[in-house]
Amino acid sequence: MKSNLERINILCATDNNYAPYCGIMLTSLFESNRDCLFDVFVFIDGCLSDINKKKFKKLEQKYACIVNIMTIDDRLLENCPINNQKNVDNHSWVSKPTYYRLLAADLLPEEVKKVLYLDCDIAVVGDIKPLWNVDLTGKAIAGVTDCDEGKNRDRLGIPSCFTYFNAGVALYNLDYWRKNLLSDRFFEYIRKNEAELLLMDQDVVNGVLHDKMQLVPERYNFQVAFFSKGYWRIYSEAFQSTLLSENKVVTIVHYVGEIKPWDYRYYGSPYYAVWNKFRKRSLWKRNHITQPLVTYINFLMKKNLFSKVLKLKRQAIWIVVPENEFCFI
Repeated sequence: MKSNLERINILCATDNNYAPYCGIMLTSLFESNRDCLFDVFVFIDGCLSDINKKKFKKLEQKYACIVNIMTIDDRLLENCPINNQKNVDNHSWVSKPTYYRLLAADLLPEEVKKVLYLDCDIAVVGDIKPLWNVDLTGKAIAGVTDCDEGKNRDRLGIPSCFTYFNAGVALYNLDYWRKNLLSDRFFEYIRKNEAELLLMDQDVVNGVLHDKMQLVPERYNFQVAFFSKGYWRIYSEAFQSTLLSENKVVTIVHYVGEIKPWDYRYYGSPYYAVWNKFRKRSLWKRNHITQPLVTYINFLMKKNLFSKVLKLKRQAIWIVVPENEFCFI
């Protein structure tokens, strides 16, 4: 019966260290969209372990999808900066695979006309078909406003009439990319602006495509930083109202920032339960806390987690996630 459904093309990029989180992300996608067929393309360096290879194969069989593991030659990206003076302190978790997506039009088969790119640090909790079916006529990409949109737009000199978008969830019009030789334009932009790249590939796609981007609702890339105090105060009342509305119908939760839900410091924090539910259902359920157990226990004791959770709950803004479960922020 599934064979009659339209196939949705998914692209993600990782290395072996992040492969478990890529697998958990894909588990959330498949669990939340059981009425869809997926062709998944995983761009990765040449160091994928045998264990992760076997798990991706099992994932493919379990959900009746296709998972294409595609090894990328890092020499194609030898001129792409990872750390420079501006980002070395704040974005030290970034690695070379963050640039792999820029090669999508060149490396994916010609018959793949569009693809939905998904970062590894997200949880899909709803139906992605409306996002997949967004009209991209005359557009190169569709995405959601970045939580730090104004500052990043101004930093790159993008006119205020355009939006700086978050590249962690993006629908690529590969026909447009190929016809307009965007890969060449991306790497030319890197060459000319290397010293200014703070958010690496995200800066690149915004610098090149800001006038060819289709905005989509925040529910399709709901960045957890949207509700942090440091960001909330900078949003207009109209945007705050939009976020509160979107929060009731979130489709994709994006764990932006350095601390991720698999880090022990994230335990008990906003949306942790959403990600952890899919971890438990995945083939990588043993891949969880990244620090030694003693460090983790000491952290919980020092933070007085129980009191912290009660405080958060009193300030709760609720969202519905699959199977009528709830999570507060």
